[in-house]
Amino acid sequence: NVGIIGNNPPEILPPVELIFSKDGPQIYTYEDKTGKSGRTMEYACPAPIGEKLLAQAKDIAAKAFNALGCYDCARVDMRLDEKGNLYILEVNSLPSMGEHGSYTIGAQHAGLDFAALANRLIEVASARYFGTPQPPELDGRSKNRSDSVFSYITQRRDHLEQDLKEWTNLSSHTHDPIGVKEAVHRLDRELGDMALKPNADFTDNRTTWAWETAKGFEGGTLFVGHLDVPADAGSPAQMFRQEPEWLYGDGIGSSRAPLVMMQFAFRALRSLRQLRRLPVGVLYYADEGRDVMHSAEVIRAASALAKRVIVLRPGNPGDSTIIQRRGQRRYQFRVEGEPSRSGRSTRRPEALRWTWNQLEKFSSLTARGKRISVSALNIDTERIPMLLPHRVTATIMVTYPDVKVADEIEQKMHQIPARNGLKWELECIADRPPMKERRGGQALAKSLAKIAEEWDIPLKRESSVWPSVAGLVPSKTACICGVGPVAKDLGTPNEAVQRISLIQRTLLLAQYLAGSL
Repeated sequence: NVGIIGNNPPEILPPVELIFSKDGPQIYTYEDKTGKSGRTMEYACPAPIGEKLLAQAKDIAAKAFNALGCYDCARVDMRLDEKGNLYILEVNSLPSMGEHGSYTIGAQHAGLDFAALANRLIEVASARYFGTPQPPELDGRSKNRSDSVFSYITQRRDHLEQDLKEWTNLSSHTHDPIGVKEAVHRLDRELGDMALKPNADFTDNRTTWAWETAKGFEGGTLFVGHLDVPADAGSPAQMFRQEPEWLYGDGIGSSRAPLVMMQFAFRALRSLRQLRRLPVGVLYYADEGRDVMHSAEVIRAASALAKRVIVLRPGNPGDSTIIQRRGQRRYQFRVEGEPSRSGRSTRRPEALRWTWNQLEKFSSLTARGKRISVSALNIDTERIPMLLPHRVTATIMVTYPDVKVADEIEQKMHQIPARNGLKWELECIADRPPMKERRGGQALAKSLAKIAEEWDIPLKRESSVWPSVAGLVPSKTACICGVGPVAKDLGTPNEAVQRISLIQRTLLLAQYLAGSL
């Protein structure tokens, strides 16, 4: 009997010979299968028929498997005549998993005990059906570090999604200090279980918290992510829910899935007793919903010590990571006039109409070819009952590729409004610097791409319009963003993360860290 497992190409297990006692027919009968024949069966693996016939048996089995369109597993039963010719009796597309069956015996000699064989069947079926990475080739006896990482993660898919569910259902909106505190405590416990200790230099216990391995992270790898979920005050939390292809919930793509991905990558390395050998740090902040106003300087300082920074943000649809991001500034444009009645003639323009006209002029500074966008986000008004608005506040967003360009746009914006008896003020209230493409970041992206190719994980590189804290990382430090699982509809009630990408990106990160040892 020749066992087969896997697809494209399948792997052939060592052939097994069934050895019959002298009494009775030299064939496996129904009475043998049901234990009524009264004789015992012995097995020899690999079958003692010589290297040439063993190779021929494997070749015949593989050809039969492919010719019949089988997949995942099979057992090809053969007879060997006295002249040394092999004849196929049948192909069992669902071979017996009996403890003493020839299929499991062949698997044992290939290095797979029963549990490993069951997991292997799940892995090859998942790779075929869902497109998850192909499991490592069987080496007959031992597993290397890379294969062990793969096995650890793929065998814990359910645990990974259960952890993600728990994190997603732990509400920590930016305006909810109690929820943020609870999230910090959970993260501290889990990183502590993996022997990461708090780093007091980059922890203020208000908006930033940091941990590191025994080797510290100076000259090593720093992971940066956010625990708060940006949302308007009063917005209900979206609870975790599943669909066949996507997982949904509050902040699941922007915050929770990248965090769980990092944790399971760490756990895989801890299982090999390798995590403690890595110079790794983790820095989490809790003011993403406030444009990183309080944590920016801490992130800059910590990033300057690391050799590389991995920003835990989600990947873009299309299986992309981010190597370049635009900057973003937000301005408040405040206008104040005098209260007036509708229809009454005045020498001063109406505050709301005049503000609207200025916003149109601001928007005309948009230059898509230069990657510049100027847009009004909202307008608030104040008025006395029965009178027109006399005070208007508008929020304006500017996305830009370079700080120098942003400064030029800001100068032009200040030159647009005329006084006309109205008081106005234009103030920058938030500035998220751009993440420029850098040589170190390209090298980091190439390293990840090489691993992705080896494990058949789709991975692309692209730029993004939206900012992240990657723009705070000094230019001399290698940096990549969007390594987290692919997500969609960020910041909406339908925010979701791709289930297959959760496994793929976790494996990708773990293999990268394992390869850096």
